[in-house]
Amino acid sequence: MAKVTSPSSHTYLKTVTRYIRGDFEARIDSVGDDELRVLRNHLIGAKKEITLKPTDVARVLKQFVDGQVDANQLARWGSFVFHGYATWRKGSRKHPLPIRYEPASEELLAEILLEIEQIGDPVNGDFTRERAAAHLSRLLVKRR
Repeated sequence: MAKVTSPSSHTYLKTVTRYIRGDFEARIDSVGDDELRVLRNHLIGAKKEITLKPTDVARVLKQFVDGQVDANQLARWGSFVFHGYATWRKGSRKHPLPIRYEPASEELLAEILLEIEQIGDPVNGDFTRERAAAHLSRLLVKRR
């Protein structure tokens, strides 16, 4: 995790990182657009990024497969990670966080994230627990 100067910024970074890592208890809505902008500027200024790992995506998919999170929560997480900001918020001030995919798994993560981000889309939005389990298997094989 990148060092952040103010205590509140540190808290925001911890919250965002926990959420990206698949902790749905992290209070992502407590981090407003202004705080995300400050956090983004800090990370970029420090030449830091938040790295999405296969274990993060696997953790989220497992929660979905096990019924601990629903499709809406999964889609919201996927949208946040894919775009780098809270797409569900109204307003035009979007400041994407520098989130990158772990290089060794970049293609697989990008493919899965794109599918998750499209949940609810009238054309490509059908994402089942079976589909999540198949992606989870692919991620677990990749880790070996």
